[in-house]
Amino acid sequence: MYKRINILLICLLCISPSYSKVINQLSFNEALELGLKNNPRLNSEKLGLGINKGNIVTARSRPNPLLISDSGIAENTYRVGISYNFELGGKRKKRTLISESLLKEAEFGLEEKTLNFRQELRTAYTELYFARENLALREELKQSFEKLLSITSRRESLGDLAEVDVLQVKTLKLLNDNIYQESLQLKKEAHLELEYLLNTDLDENIVLEKPYLELNLESKTVDNLIETALSQRPELKQNETAQAIAEQELNLAKAKRIPNLNLTAGPDLVVGSSGQTSAFVIAQIDLPIFNRGKGEIESAKALQEQLTSLKEEEANKIKIEVKKDFSAYLSQKEIIASYKDQLIPTAKEYTEKRFKSFELGKDPMWTALDAQNKYVEIQLKYIELSLKLQNKISSLERSIGVKI
Repeated sequence: MYKRINILLICLLCISPSYSKVINQLSFNEALELGLKNNPRLNSEKLGLGINKGNIVTARSRPNPLLISDSGIAENTYRVGISYNFELGGKRKKRTLISESLLKEAEFGLEEKTLNFRQELRTAYTELYFARENLALREELKQSFEKLLSITSRRESLGDLAEVDVLQVKTLKLLNDNIYQESLQLKKEAHLELEYLLNTDLDENIVLEKPYLELNLESKTVDNLIETALSQRPELKQNETAQAIAEQELNLAKAKRIPNLNLTAGPDLVVGSSGQTSAFVIAQIDLPIFNRGKGEIESAKALQEQLTSLKEEEANKIKIEVKKDFSAYLSQKEIIASYKDQLIPTAKEYTEKRFKSFELGKDPMWTALDAQNKYVEIQLKYIELSLKLQNKISSLERSIGVKI
């Protein structure tokens, strides 16, 4: 009886619908870990490595022997034998080395795509975070306009302000309400973009950890960063592997000049009155007279020279990228620090005093509106600069090739 109940419970659990867990809190590192695991594009690239591994198995395989039969009915002769092609000059080993190098090249290609994905994901993550900051600012501004409208309406009823002043506040309030709706749509689009990259559902009010606005460079100079980039960038590793492949293909082309030996052997039977039993051996070998693989050899040498030149060009490009991104990061960081430590606190204090003065009837309405508009512009500019700084950090990490 109990056994039947247990089986029934197991069946019910197996057929119960499963619901994916909606994520409601996330840091960038957690998002990166999730994205590397779930993103179909990256998973497709990882699965592509299986093709290269299969090619290695193929390259290591030896050719199958052939079963041959030669029957001469008029002469009463019958031959049955095995034919096998012996590859000389280490061709199979050289093909295997090429296939293994192609796998390594594909792995470096995957590493490059992973770096690109990291940069793309950081952009999406920070855009959602600052889109929500922008939306929160617009929400705060809505409340401020409602407060201002309440004050102007009260003072207009007392005869301190004209109706046109109230209409001016209403107009600005409606304008901010429209911008609020635009900001809300931008936040939704950023939310969907992050969901797409993570390939998972995110809570509409997900709590995102604030992106860091400063790198831990540990007093590293631009020369230190360039040295790191030249040793870590997968593009250079791919080039070095491609050069190794070109060298291996050159060796294979030279090895092909050594002809293969094909041997066929087996019993040789003669039936009839003069029946005899013997054996036969047939040897075949290519004579490399007309085609000595010169074209393949010249092509491999030209590819080597081309790859050497491309590596030099890529290295120069990386140096410039690191210098440019490092300089842009330092400049943007100084601007952000100025906004955070000086400009925003000063503007906030000024706006609060202007509002208080207007509320007490000491200042005209336009001074409060002007102070509020400037304060909002400064905050919006800070959000914009913070997003730019994140992009500079992302670009610098990408140009170096490793997480800083």
